[in-house]
Amino acid sequence: MNVIMKNTFKKIIPTTMLATMLCTVSLPAIAAETEALQPISAPISSELNNSVTYIYGSLTKLESGQFMLENSNDNALYKKIILNVTEDTLILDAVKGTPVKIDDVQEGQIVYAYIGITLALSEPPMANAELILCNIPADFGVPSYHEITSVKHADDKTIILTTNDNETVNVSSDIELTPYLTKNIVTTDHLIPGSKILVWKSNSMVPGFKSVPTKIMLFPYSYRGYLELATDGGISINGEELKEGSLKAYQNADGITMLPLRAISDALDLTVGWDNDRSAVTISKGDHAIFDTIIGTETATVAGESVFLQAKTETVNGSTFISAPDLKQLLNIVLPTK
Repeated sequence: MNVIMKNTFKKIIPTTMLATMLCTVSLPAIAAETEALQPISAPISSELNNSVTYIYGSLTKLESGQFMLENSNDNALYKKIILNVTEDTLILDAVKGTPVKIDDVQEGQIVYAYIGITLALSEPPMANAELILCNIPADFGVPSYHEITSVKHADDKTIILTTNDNETVNVSSDIELTPYLTKNIVTTDHLIPGSKILVWKSNSMVPGFKSVPTKIMLFPYSYRGYLELATDGGISINGEELKEGSLKAYQNADGITMLPLRAISDALDLTVGWDNDRSAVTISKGDHAIFDTIIGTETATVAGESVFLQAKTETVNGSTFISAPDLKQLLNIVLPTK
């Protein structure tokens, strides 16, 4: 059985370094003894749910589904970056938001590309493109791509979205809100943590007036759900509080937020299995095993591969707890970032 190490041997640029070159936060530390669990004092933090950044410049087509981007940012460390275009990459018309075939992308045009923050150290460096915006007219306000991290209701007509790049988007009830490639009716109620959106804003040229959102395109939801924590450790899944008497989150001796595995799995309609001989818990969806882990270890098994966890799983009063960052990755859920 192969082992996936915490620090891969591939030559890559770390997240924080890449963000600086091209244009995570830690959990609050509160010591806690297992015998006397300490509740969290503030909502937990996690790595950005949508780990992307954007670059812009002119394109040259390469072979095997790749583009060469000439970086237009004069302060960028890398003047050229290879964009890998995969089956998951979206190439959209910046004005209409409609798909553009890779063969129809004209060379030499300026595009905006949202890329994964892990950059392979080739020459030039390579990055996977999540979204490419093309066909941009001169003096056009290019829409921005975000993932929602929190939603607040300012009043009956306005909600305030906070995004993974620390932007604030004020959404009024009369905004044009459209789904990507479907005719489904979407409303502001569909704007939830983890939602990925493309935002067009008015191109205000009047001094003292900020541009305001005029249109939002909502992409299909790609997470299993989202989790919120109260300051006392109370847990909500997809906007619903866990039933009264449910176990609460706490922070272990290393300041890492620990979450009750069964309670969260149950709320996500997952099956929890127990192997008494191995002291192992298995989380499944139907006949598919998502992962299993042996209590008290720092590893889990995913699709036959052993992966390292950020913290050992723990048992408290007969219930299994696993770290928030690990559960985020294992179950593909959204955690609060602030």
